[in-house]
Amino acid sequence: MPRQPSMPDPTRRMTPSLARSLDSMQVWRRAMRQRLAAFAKLLDENGLVDAAGRSALDALDRKLAADRLVVACVAEAEGPAIGKRNDAAAGGCGAFGR
Repeated sequence: MPRQPSMPDPTRRMTPSLARSLDSMQVWRRAMRQRLAAFAKLLDENGLVDAAGRSALDALDRKLAADRLVVACVAEAEGPAIGKRNDAAAGGCGAFGR
């Protein structure tokens, strides 16, 4: 008889290590934007950046501000392919930048 999958506990929270990792990424992104702003200011104050360079720095800042991380979790699938596993049905999480 096939093994019955256990139902996930809807009250279970995200694991602390994943939450800490996501928090660390947010802190890193915020610090990177601050460093980029300081670098851009240094370049401006010393006349070391032209309009194209300033545009590139602004674009990088906008990208850092708009980037989001999407975490997708895939559970083990049950159905017609019982007994056959593939990467999508094996379960796990992956992070994708956007």
